[in-house]
Amino acid sequence: MAGETIMISTDNSQMPAYFAPADGGQRKPAIVIVHTIFGVDQELKDVADMLAGNGFPACAPNLFWRDSDSEPLPGGPDGYKRAIARSERADHQTGMHAVSDTIEALKARGVGNGKFSVMGFCYGGPFALCSAAELGIDAGIGFHGSYVENFLDRIDKVQCPLSFHYGDNDAVAPMEAVNKVAVAFEPLDDAELYVYPGAEHAYMFPSRGDAHNVEATKQSWERTFALLNRI
Repeated sequence: MAGETIMISTDNSQMPAYFAPADGGQRKPAIVIVHTIFGVDQELKDVADMLAGNGFPACAPNLFWRDSDSEPLPGGPDGYKRAIARSERADHQTGMHAVSDTIEALKARGVGNGKFSVMGFCYGGPFALCSAAELGIDAGIGFHGSYVENFLDRIDKVQCPLSFHYGDNDAVAPMEAVNKVAVAFEPLDDAELYVYPGAEHAYMFPSRGDAHNVEATKQSWERTFALLNRI
């Protein structure tokens, strides 16, 4: 079942979000997906559709909705330059309010089984961690999360499972940063951090050409579904 664009009230405005309802009326956790610096592009919508096809209603809000350059951006040098500039203009706390309001909007729709996970890709990684610490969600999941190490002061407030995934050849989230996250996770009762040999930044995305790591992607989804199916 294809998803649709819905509008979510946040920050005194209307934010667009891609919503994919779960197939077959299954009652599984709902997932809020936080995008990369390129925004809610077709590849992120494909992830939402895939999750919904496995019974998990998924919603990807556009956290850049108020930016002058708010639409999904293409790859290539120009798109990357614009995406970096946009991400630097974005306010993290405004984004957290948007994630929280997305969860509330899904609750109002009565989707899923009443439990929620926040799943972040690249730019979205810190939102998965911060949501686990601040929003009372049921799982935080991150794939090649960028700059998660800058938000580790929230760790002692985390009270739900975490599952974070990285490649050891990631120029944006290098092993120095990943190791800081790993050490911070150690005191937690239910926090997993996986490192995939040879995997680069954005290894989960087929559009990234040689950076796409099929085996690491397969293992990442298997481990992610194992967590989602137990919350």
